[in-house]
Amino acid sequence: MDSLGKIFGGTDRVRIMRMFLFNPDSVYGVDDICGRTGASARTADRELSTLLKAGLFRRKPFPKSARDKKGNKKKGNGWTLDKNFPYYQSLENILIEQSLISDDEIVKRLSKVAKLKLLVISGIFIQDQESRVDILIVGDNFRKATLDRAMKGFESEIGKEVRYAAFDTAEFKYRIGMYDKLLRDIFDYPHKKIFDKLGLV
Repeated sequence: MDSLGKIFGGTDRVRIMRMFLFNPDSVYGVDDICGRTGASARTADRELSTLLKAGLFRRKPFPKSARDKKGNKKKGNGWTLDKNFPYYQSLENILIEQSLISDDEIVKRLSKVAKLKLLVISGIFIQDQESRVDILIVGDNFRKATLDRAMKGFESEIGKEVRYAAFDTAEFKYRIGMYDKLLRDIFDYPHKKIFDKLGLV
């Protein structure tokens, strides 16, 4: 992310572009963008203006179903990706199809949420959009608030919701023994172990 931020003009811009590239048909307001990427309203306004001038974004009316946090219907125009941007595919290749967050960084961050036993990545981390789960975490003594913060950090960097499953060691071993469908869906399809103290799979 650091090197991409330097090339593209800052990590906030990279996060905003990734969010739209992952959700190319969506229309977002500034509040949505700030909530998903962690950017301030001032920063989001500046980056959106820059990317509008560059031709990557365009203004578009909110869909009729769009609601704000209070449940009120959104009015006016939001922001959406302009798929006719000449370098659209190139940006997608760089910002989505390349490594989003390094394996070591994922392990480092999640080592704070529990006494880790196993970490498996799939889904968006290996460019497999069909996977049910992006991260499987097995460990003991989970700290839920820390886990929530870690996932929110991943999501703001990537620009997309991170789907995860977390089990303590005993429950994981039980589910493995029972051929749990969720775990089979993870291990029978593309995945990558990035931390393993169990040696079970």
